[in-house]
This record gives sequence, structure tokens and C-alpha cells, in this order.
Amino acid sequence: MYKPRMAFAGTLVALLLTATGTGFSLINAERKFQLNNEQDLGPQGVSLIINEYLADPPAAFPAGDANGDGRRDSSEDEFVELVNTGAAPLDISGFTLSDAAAVRFTFPSTPARTVVPAGEAVIVFGGGTPTGAFGNCTANHLVFKTGSAGLSLNNGGDTITVKDASANIVATLTYGSAEGGAHQSITRSPDVNGAFVTHSTAAGAAGRLFSPGTRTNGRPFVTSDPTITSISPEAAVAGGGSVLLTASGTNFQIASQIRVDGAPLVTSFGGATQVTATLTSPITAFPGSHSITVQNPDGLISNAVTFTVLTTIGINEYLADPPDGIAGDANGDGVRDSSQDEFVEVINRSGSPASIGGFTISDADQVRFTFPAGTVLPAGEVAVVFGGGSPRGEFGNASVNHLVFTASLSLNNGGDTITLENAGGAIVESIAYGASEGGANESINRNPDKLGAGFTRHSTIAGSGGRLFSPGTQVNGLPFTAGPRITHITPDRIPESNNAFGLSIEGAGFAPASLVTIDATIITSSFVNPALIIGAVPLVIASSPGPHLVEIRNASGNRSNQATLTIVPLPPALEKISPAFIEVGSRDFGMNFLGHGFDHGAQVLVDESLVATQFRSSALLTATIPASFARNTGTRHVRVRNGDGQQSNELSFDVMPEVPVINSILPQQVFAGAPAFTLTVKGAKFRPGGVILFGSAELPATEIAESQIQGQVPAALIAAPGERSISVRNPGGITSNELIFTIVAVPPVIGAVEPGNISAGAGDVVISIAGERFQRGAAVLVSDSRSTLSALETSFISSERLQANLPATLTAEAKLLFITVHNPDTGVSIPFPLNISINDSLVINEFLADPPDGLAGDANGDGQRDSADDEFIELVNRTNAPIDVSGFKLSDADAIRHIFAAGTIIPPFEALVVFGGGKPTGSFGNAAENGLVFVASSGGLSLNNGGDTIRLEDASAHLIQEIRYGSTEGGANQSINRDPDMDGAAFVPHGNMKSAAGRLFSPGARVSGETFTIQPRVQSLSPAAVRAGSGAFELSVRGERFLPGSVIFFGSTQLDTAYVSDSELRATVSAALVSEGGASNVRVKNPRGEISREAHFLITADPPVISSLDPPKIGTGAADVEISIKGERFQRGAMIQLATEAIPARFVASDLLTVSLPDKFFGAATTLTISVVNADGNRSNQMTLAVENGPLITRLPRSKIKAGRGDVELMVGGVAFESGATLYVDGVAVTTRFVDDATIVAVIPAALTAAPSKLSLQVRNSDGGRSNTVILKIV
Repeated sequence: MYKPRMAFAGTLVALLLTATGTGFSLINAERKFQLNNEQDLGPQGVSLIINEYLADPPAAFPAGDANGDGRRDSSEDEFVELVNTGAAPLDISGFTLSDAAAVRFTFPSTPARTVVPAGEAVIVFGGGTPTGAFGNCTANHLVFKTGSAGLSLNNGGDTITVKDASANIVATLTYGSAEGGAHQSITRSPDVNGAFVTHSTAAGAAGRLFSPGTRTNGRPFVTSDPTITSISPEAAVAGGGSVLLTASGTNFQIASQIRVDGAPLVTSFGGATQVTATLTSPITAFPGSHSITVQNPDGLISNAVTFTVLTTIGINEYLADPPDGIAGDANGDGVRDSSQDEFVEVINRSGSPASIGGFTISDADQVRFTFPAGTVLPAGEVAVVFGGGSPRGEFGNASVNHLVFTASLSLNNGGDTITLENAGGAIVESIAYGASEGGANESINRNPDKLGAGFTRHSTIAGSGGRLFSPGTQVNGLPFTAGPRITHITPDRIPESNNAFGLSIEGAGFAPASLVTIDATIITSSFVNPALIIGAVPLVIASSPGPHLVEIRNASGNRSNQATLTIVPLPPALEKISPAFIEVGSRDFGMNFLGHGFDHGAQVLVDESLVATQFRSSALLTATIPASFARNTGTRHVRVRNGDGQQSNELSFDVMPEVPVINSILPQQVFAGAPAFTLTVKGAKFRPGGVILFGSAELPATEIAESQIQGQVPAALIAAPGERSISVRNPGGITSNELIFTIVAVPPVIGAVEPGNISAGAGDVVISIAGERFQRGAAVLVSDSRSTLSALETSFISSERLQANLPATLTAEAKLLFITVHNPDTGVSIPFPLNISINDSLVINEFLADPPDGLAGDANGDGQRDSADDEFIELVNRTNAPIDVSGFKLSDADAIRHIFAAGTIIPPFEALVVFGGGKPTGSFGNAAENGLVFVASSGGLSLNNGGDTIRLEDASAHLIQEIRYGSTEGGANQSINRDPDMDGAAFVPHGNMKSAAGRLFSPGARVSGETFTIQPRVQSLSPAAVRAGSGAFELSVRGERFLPGSVIFFGSTQLDTAYVSDSELRATVSAALVSEGGASNVRVKNPRGEISREAHFLITADPPVISSLDPPKIGTGAADVEISIKGERFQRGAMIQLATEAIPARFVASDLLTVSLPDKFFGAATTLTISVVNADGNRSNQMTLAVENGPLITRLPRSKIKAGRGDVELMVGGVAFESGATLYVDGVAVTTRFVDDATIVAVIPAALTAAPSKLSLQVRNSDGGRSNTVILKIV
């Protein structure tokens, strides 16, 4: 493929000196130009070669003054150097030197003939005045120049040709722009027999840019210096160990030494023309180039020759310019294509298989191909990548090794660079070529294969036989290694079986470590000899019909060709045909054929005739049977023939008289014990005189038509549950298909299970199941989400009640159970839930640490979402009694966040909610109505989104419950709730619960949004009042949220209550309950324990009467005064009216009340008016209570007492002291003696005077009156 680009015409081998893991990084160490189209085409005996040429003299003087005349000239300093490689002088008189356009110089025959001594050179310059020795050339008169036209060597590329006097070509070469514009000469390295390279890179050149008439090191061609003409081998594989190197040349001496990179080696002298030495492993360990020289004992050093250490994986051959015509069909697909027949051949030079998966091939532009993962290159073998097409052929062992690939290579005919990189991206090998190689019309190959240091045109390599390429093989067309080959396997066909068997594999190239694979799976095998291996075919292959590919893999990685082992399937087996009979006269009809072993080519034969068959699976065929086979009654014989010709066993179907067909029945089922009914059967081909078969009973037809028949089913046939077959029998005994009629058992119904809730760990529990239609022998079964039904020990009580023992194993942990009743007649109830709940009375039921985003997160209902304020914790009372949580504390992992105030009581089965802050607005279930919505007393709950601990402690700091959660719950964007509410042992995200209906939280309410308790509400009583002693009566209570089982409480007495509706209850109130006047509180209690607020029922009577007050008077300053009120007809709930204030009284009896009067009424002398107001509203007469002046301390005989004096008697003077008056010291009564209304004497105990202090003194009269307070100092 042509892509214009500047490029060297030649092959650039860039070797990297740095090892990089599994491959090598190749650094530009040397450029070699093997001008592969250079040919020695002269007549036999002519030994003249082109050794050096200069088409582009270096710029400026003196660098470019090749002819030595003192100036640089782009034409005159061009030159061509020829060398006589023979052993005798060569007469070249009349020989011509040409470029591609014309003869540029003819070697003279006069005045003297041009004779080149053996081993010597001759030079032709482009002009000027050549000046210098030019080796021995000047002395040998072998320095020439052309005429005015010069040599005209084209910088863009040209062809140099030498012909003899008879115009026979002696030598010719073509070079490209890379060489033509190199700014230096192109020379052989080593001289005479080496590959062409740029002069400055040649071994021994020491930077010189040309050397006309001399070797690259500047020494004459014929000299006494040691000279290397060749080395063998020229290259080795990195890591391959030591190499014995032979240097051939001239002038070697007995003590000569081979040197590597200047370091001498132990050398064996083989004569003046040959020396040998061993290159040790350190030298050959890594890829790179080494300079080889020979040093004689006299110190003279030979020219340098390059020894190359090659990478283990490298490029061996490439084709950028497929030959013209069909000869260029390199990929063997029958078509020559300039792109698709390009190829690159990659070789493994090592002795072990190498993994090259992930290696890449690139040109100068981009990666063109990546070897697939798992690609293994056998030892000594190659992989070939073609430019495209459909490669066909063995390509040596590459095809059987699955190492033939295609990719768009885009190798440029004008010159390009081919780079091989390993899977890590390190360069393994890089080849740059020019136009001469890119347009060579043949491949460029290492010479020799595998270990050649340089590349050469394929057809010029020894052994090529003129071949223009050899992808996958050596240049001689033979494989690189002797891979295994299979010639025959025994058996190659064997019937399918369930037994393993032995397989003989014959061929060549087998090895003791060879592996046998079938369908790429290694099987057990035994090596017999290189031509025979015995394999054990496993059952999985023996039982799998079809072709199986057998292959040998040697330890080197080489694979054999594939042989096919065919497992012949067993004959098909026909097991069933459907339908088994056909009605005579039927049109074309379909049939199903069931069995096994059918293949895709299977066909059905009816009476040995093929019918249209459809393959459905290996176990099912369908076929369309022509009407001709149903023309007459009789038996038709059927078999299946597979595509391989094997036939099944034989089955048959019958062609019968017409058969009635049932499509449907109505009804399809009835309950057992139902009355007689009419059964309607619909279908086709019903005939007069036909009957319905109900099981084995015949039902005469009450109505019949061709497509419908009806019959009466008596009640006796459906008395018991079960299934009955329904069919129709026509006259003549032909019976239809059957349908099933079901007599369904009437199921029992569970109405309730008591107890309805069981605490986990309760042990064995006897449960009572209430309902209807229970039968003797009924069994109670229980299940949960993790187990199947388990039968419980069941006792039949009645048709409406069963008892069963629930074992401790089922109540050990919190879960939801389902109870079902199974009657003996197969009737089964609908499952009824029974909750095994957690034990805790008070639980944390729900918490929100991460309010949802946006307004959806406004959990506290205050109109805005706040990440702190909308956090909340919900507590639930799981008992049927109120729980006082006064002083209880809610904490997180860091601190106490809320303390419940005194008087905080959670009603039975109700909830309270604590928000983080804000102004909670809403009902929150019943929590707001119950006054149980709070904000955190600490200012916030601070529930951590990354995880936290919620602790509930009682007022004594005892742990009630602790909930730990992580970041999943803390960042859930919704609340975390017990599942189910209250009783669940596990917490789940709120939105995941079944009844959530999309809600993300439900503070104070159930997940469903319903209140925890359905608190009944009493709205009215009828009657609302009765007269005391009026006798029993019926009380109607109206309201809402009443449930079946709700009861009325009249005071503390539970009444026998009738449920009328959810808004009305009725009960009889006995005469005893209304025998006395007053008010009674009426409440309604629902079955779960929810209690309504109180409604007041009045029991009216005559007004109360006060007869006396005790005491009748009170002194001023009195405190904590309790008086007794005597009289008659006092009622429970009676109030005391004192002035304008109503004060609750304590009912002692109908004739006695007591009341505590507030201190505020005794600040000054006055008269108080008292009356009693009964619960029924009736008011008593009024009675007065006198408040008289109380005692007053006016003097103390001494205001100070000396401390430590023991008991001290003290006289207190004042006014209004009464008999019984007592002195109080610091609130403690002391022994007091009444003297008169102006004097009392008291004894102050020693304990109160023992140390300096101030004592507070007060006198209290027996009527409650209290004096002023005075101070007595103890000093």
C-alpha cells in the first residue's frame, strides 16, 4: 500500500539494550541497511562487488570533501567503491558503471588496462582532482573520476549497476531516499561481505562519514593488519547462554585475541584465517549489539564486526509490497490484494512457549494489531498477521496453532517502521525499512531465518528456491519446528453411550509430554511412541452426540491438526402420540409426538409415508396429518426417522367414529351440601339419546342440542366434598373427553384468636379460636414466613370454638404467625394472624435521623424542613395500662437530649413524640390530643446521620431500651420503624413497609397513618340523668369509634353492654347504682383497652343540708386548715362553695365531708360563708366560719442566750394566746405551758442552743391561728 513518506530504503534494525520484564525495550543501537536488491549477476569467475557509495556528500568543507581536492562539491565528491573479492587480480577494462539513466564511467583499457589486485579496491569519483592515498588505490592507479556529467547519483533514490565489457551485469543495487540523502556514504559492515549501513554506524568507523579506498576503520583493504571478513554466528537469542563465536578473516596470529566491546576473550587459534572464542552468558543475557574485533600480539586491531543479541520474540519476515498478479496471493485466499496480502511474521526464538497476549504490532502511525489475550507462541514457532482477506493454508504450523490473524497493517511501500511492543507497552523490536524494501515486490526476511542479524530480499536467500515469501514457514517452505500431526484416530465413529472408551491417535511428532484435547478440554492420555498416543474419552463426550474435535498439543506449544470424533446419536425413541385417536372423516389434523432423541432433521412417517413435520425440541415433534389418513376407521402406524436415517420404535393411533367433545361445564363447582342444580355442558357432536356422566352416575338429558346438553344433578351427588369427572356418552357408547367438577367443602371461618397478642418467650400458650363451621376432628395449623404448616394439639369445644396448644418453640421469639383451621371434609379457613411480640412494655418504635429533602421532610408540621428540628423519636406504650415516664431520659451517644416532665403519662397502646425542635403542628395520631408532643428539652436530638445510639432510661437511670443504628439508617432520607409497629423485633426503612403507601415517616401514628388506638368518643347519654332511687333503666350511649366487644363503665362498674353500631351502645343500669344522688362518670372501653373520656351522668336528689362546721372558727394566720362539714344528703363529687370559689370536697359519707381551705382566707379577721354544691347541682344552706385574730408575740425577756447553757426556759409575752397554744422553734414544736392570754412559757432544748445561731419563734393556737415570727440569737 503506497503512502508517500520520507523513509530509508533499507532495513533499520533498532535493538534495545534494556530488559523490561517479560520483553525487552530496544534502544537505537545500530542502523543496518541491507540492500536486498543488490545482486551479483556477473559471469562465472567475476568477483567484483559494490562495497561503498556516496550519493550525498556531507554539507560544507572539509566534512564533505570526499575526493580530497580541497573543496566540497555535491557532484564531484560522489563516489562508488568496488572491491575484488577474488584470490587473483581482476581485469575490469571496458567494465561500465551506470546509474538508472545512463553509463557514467567506463574503466579504461589504454594506455594501460585496469587491473584490480586480489582483495583490493577501485574508486570512481564524480569529478574534481582526487588527492590522497585512498588506501592502496592511488598506488595501484585505481583512482578515477567521471567526465563533466559526473556520477549523477540521485539523492531521492537510484540504481548503481556494474557491467562487464560484454554488457553482462556484474553487480547492481538500488537505494532509496534515506540512503540517497543520508549526508554520508553507505557501506558494507563488515567490509566486503556485510550488510549495508550508514557509514558512521559501521563497526570501527569511529564516526567517519566515508572511507573511499579503505576499510571503514581507514585501513587499506590489503594490509598486514588483522582483518575480519565474517563472524559465525552473527547473532544469538537473549538468555540463550554461552555462544562459541568463530571469526574468519586474514592476518590472524597464534596469540591473537577476540575482543567483545574492547574486552579480550580466551581465544583459540585456528590459523591465520580463523580464531574462536566463547561469548559467555552475561554477554548474551540481554538484547543489544556488541563490537567484535581481533587484536594481534603486536597490538594491531582488526576492523570491527557487529554481533547482535536478539530478543526472544521478534519480527522474522514482512511483506509490504505483495508481488504482482496471482503470485502475490500471500494469504492464499485466491485473490491478490495489495493490502490484504501484506503480512508480518513474529517468531519465538526461545526454547519454551511464550505468552504474547496483549502484544501489539504498529506502523509509524498507529497500533495495527493486538494479539488476543491467551495467545501462546510455541517454542521456535511463528505467528502470522495478514493485512486482511480470508487466509487459507497451513502456513507451516501457524494455522494448526491458531496463530494466523488478520488486521489492517497499512505497510507503506515508500518506507515505514514496524514496531512490536509487549503487553506493558515496552518496545520488543522495531524494524525501519525504506522504499527499496517497501517496493521490493517480495517479502523481506531475516537471513538466515530466526537468528539472522539483518534482513534480505526473500528470493535471494539460500534455500528460498526463488520463493517471493514464506509466511509461517522458513524460506525453504518447511515449518520452523516439527509439530505434531494426526493421521488417523480409532474409532472415529462410535454410538452414543454412558461409558467412557479408549481412543487411539496415530500420526507423527508426538512427545511424552504431549496432551490430548477433545473440544479444547484436556483428557487423560498415555504416550506410546512418537506415532501413537492412547486417550481416554470421558463419559461427558461419549454421551454427547455429534462431532468432537481431537487435537494434540506438545510441550513446546505446537498443536496438531484436528481430527473429528463422531458420537453417533442413538435412534430416536417414540413414547407417546397425542391425540391417540382421530375421528373418521376429519380434515387435515395436527398431532404431537413425544419421546427423546429427535434431531432437527427428524420426520414423522405414518404408515411409512412422510408427513409435514416441525421440530420443536429433542423431545417433541409436531406434524400435520393429511385427511386421507382419517378417511376410514382403523389403526395407523407411526414412527420417527431422524436426519441420519435412524428410525424410532412404532406407535399407533386409531381412526374412530365421531366422538363428542366437551369444551366447558357450568357451574364448575358447588359447595358440599348445596341443593340440586342444573349442569350445563357445552361442546360439539352431542347426539339425541346422549347422557351426562357425573362420575359414574348417569344424568338423563333435560335438554340436548349438538353443542349443548343439560342435566339435573341431585343433592345426594354433591353431599360430600370431592372431584367428579364429567363426560358425555352418545348412543353407541362413544364417550367424550372428561372435565373435572369440584364439590368444595364449606370452609370454616376464624373470627378471633385469644389471646390476640403473645409476648415472646411466653412458653407454651393455650389459644382459643372463635368462629363458625368448625367440625369434630378439625385441626389447627400454624405457620410463619420461614416454615411450612405445623399441626397443633387441638381440642374441639363446639362448632364455634376450638382450643389449641401453641408450643414454646413457636413463641420463643417475636414473629407473625398465621392460624388456619382444617376441617376433616378438606375445608380450610383463611389464615388468621397471631402476633408474637417483643417483651418490652415501653419501646422506641420509630426514629428519624435524616429528614427527607425539601418540604417532604417537614416531619414536625411547622411549615418548613429543618435537618435538626424535624428529627424525632417516637415511644409507644405496648401495655393496657398507662405508663408514667416522668423523669425518663432520652440520650444519644454523646449526651442526654430530653428529660420528660413530671406528670408525663402515656395511655395504653398510645405514643408520644419528641421532635428535635421547631413548633410541632398537627394531631400526630392521638399524641397531640393526649398532650404527648414535645420538643427536645436540651434544644435538639442531634441524631447522627453517620450512625448513633438512642438510649431510653427511667428516672433512676435504669436502661429501658437502647437502639443502635448505622450510616445506612442514619442517612436513609426517611424514618426507621419497627416492623410491625409496636411489636416488631426488627427495624426497616419506613417506605419499605407494606402499609406505608409512600409515607416516609409517621410520628405519633402507625405506619399507615392511622392512630395507634381507636379511642372511642362519648357524645351523649340517654337519659342524661335519673332520680335517685328510681330503679333500673336502659342507658343508651351515643358517640363514635365503638367496636364489637366495647363495654360501658358506669363509674367503676362494667355494664353488660350490647353493641348496636359503631356509634351506639346500650346497657342496663341496676337500681343499686342509682340508689344515691350524685354524678357518675360514664366511659366506654373498646376491646383492646382504649377508653373514652368521661361523660357525666346525674343522679338527682333533694338538696344537701349543713348542720355544723368543725372547727366553727379559725385564727388569723392559720395554714393547712382542714374542716369537717356535717349534715345530710351529701353526694360523691360534691364541691364546697367558699365565697365565690368552688373547692373540691372529700366525700366521707352522705352526712360528712372534709375540705382543706386555702391559707389565703386567713390573713385577717373576717366571717366566711360556706355552702355545699352536690354533683347533681343542688345547693345546701349556708353556714358561717369565723376568722378571729390570732396570737401575737409582743416581747421576749431576753433577745440573746448564751450558747451551751443546756435546756433554756423562755417566757414569751403577747396577746390572744389560747389554752393549748404551742411555741414552734425553727418550725419544731417545743414543750409549752399556757399561763394566760398574754403569757406562755416554753423550754428550748439544749440541742437548739448548743452552738451560736439564730432561732425563729412562732406561737400557734389550737384553732390554727399563727403569730408573727421573732428571732432569738444564740451567742
